[in-house]
Amino acid sequence: MKSMRFFSMMLVLNISIIGFVFAQDAEIPTVDTPPVIDSIVDDVWNLLDGYHADTNYFTGSENVDGPADLSMIWKGLHDNTNLYFLFNVFDDVLNEDSPQPVDHKDDCVELFFDTDDGDEDTPDPYDDFMLKLEYSSTGISPLGPDTNTFPTFDTTGVVARCAPTGEGYIIETSIPLANLGLAPEALIGFDARVNDDDDGDNRDSQLQWWNIDINDWNKPAALPIVLLTSNIVVNVDEESAPQVDNYQLAQNFPNPFNPSTEIRYTLSRSERIKLTVTNISGREIVTLVDEAQNAGEYRVTFNAGQNLSSGIYCYRLRTRTNTITKTMVLLK
Repeated sequence: MKSMRFFSMMLVLNISIIGFVFAQDAEIPTVDTPPVIDSIVDDVWNLLDGYHADTNYFTGSENVDGPADLSMIWKGLHDNTNLYFLFNVFDDVLNEDSPQPVDHKDDCVELFFDTDDGDEDTPDPYDDFMLKLEYSSTGISPLGPDTNTFPTFDTTGVVARCAPTGEGYIIETSIPLANLGLAPEALIGFDARVNDDDDGDNRDSQLQWWNIDINDWNKPAALPIVLLTSNIVVNVDEESAPQVDNYQLAQNFPNPFNPSTEIRYTLSRSERIKLTVTNISGREIVTLVDEAQNAGEYRVTFNAGQNLSSGIYCYRLRTRTNTITKTMVLLK
């Protein structure tokens, strides 16, 4: 069974549904073999580029110094039962000092759902939800639905796990579609935001995936449009998984870096490969390698020079049968 590649570059795509044309801002593809929710990144997540957030800040008492201080990459999958999310948060100071079980004043991810993709200015009592997923050193991410502004969200069956990464933390979660009243294929409003507390007092800053006016934080009509699609399928099975494992792309080192970093990769057989670096929008910055190479391990140095600014960048290894993408942080 072949793996079908899902490119998520924040492009606006036109999707025709029952005679109408909708513009969507992101896609969440179907997965045959879902990831295990254990805060360990399964191979299936590496097939997705992810959606990046590192510019849309609502700054509180502390200015954000750059992407290493606060930035995020989120990825989504779904099957007939659940939504699956992986949030990779870059945060240089982790804090969990609030006495409340879940508090927006601490380090946490907030999810906003408008499950009928409506145009309401205020949350609908039936299909608009908000859920907080807080970082915890226990490894189990506390859940906190917002019941003051949004309808009560049923967290039955929701699983959330978290772990520090050395550059911040990851949160991995599964949410039953039934809790949101969703079908496997649906067009929804969705946003993901990160709250950051560095000084142990209050929320210092917030990062939004989508650029929403802070006064519209609870306005469903302002949410970007996300499609749960079955058109693009990510398959990981016994036949394809070893093939992915044999083509390895290591995390660059050092990371964050300035100005140069080393990228290592391994080929299982002789093949033509292409190794590129792109910005978060998918625009290619440089091609590091584009040639036929023998099986073995290779090391390539990427130098950002003087022209690139601090931020999150992607490096991508392509072969005839595989594409692997990882992210790196340039911190000047």
